Amino acid sequence: MHLEFTLVADDLLEMQKSFSKAKLGMSLNLLLLASAIAILSALVFLALPIETESVIVWAIAMAILPVAFLLRSRRIRAKCRKTIAETPSFNGLTTVEVSEQGLAMTAPGSRGESTWDAYISYLETQNLFLIFMSPKMARVLPKRAFGSDEDRQALRSLLTTHIGAVFPKKRPARVAGDIK
Repeated sequence: MHLEFTLVADDLLEMQKSFSKAKLGMSLNLLLLASAIAILSALVFLALPIETESVIVWAIAMAILPVAFLLRSRRIRAKCRKTIAETPSFNGLTTVEVSEQGLAMTAPGSRGESTWDAYISYLETQNLFLIFMSPKMARVLPKRAFGSDEDRQALRSLLTTHIGAVFPKKRPARVAGDIK
């Protein structure tokens, strides 16, 4: 199966989200906690005879949290764009040959082949296939590079057959002499 694609910022952003789902979940939980504290504080302020200035200062402080969270999301997207712009192998056409043996990739300034044994797990996201060489390093194959649903299904079959483990689980280490 032959694939051709150019990585875009949204690919890296989606990949980063898959690496840090737990971290993102924690951030959202903190945001919800801060919102709950703000609401409870407002109720307490309304119930007690407190100066209006104190309520306003507290409300402003609590309003800053969601704004900071949104600005952080924009900063991450900008960082992904910058990474693509500054990384030669991301700046151009990447070709991938997928076979029963593994992956052969050619990108600007690099070329390499790896057998399926080089990968420990994989993850399918809404727009990507991520094939992990380590818990923090993955090959990115955008779904838009596939010619058809049948090609995407063929890759799923190869990943299940040769890797088996779905991220974040790690494939058990092979012992010398194991027969595949």
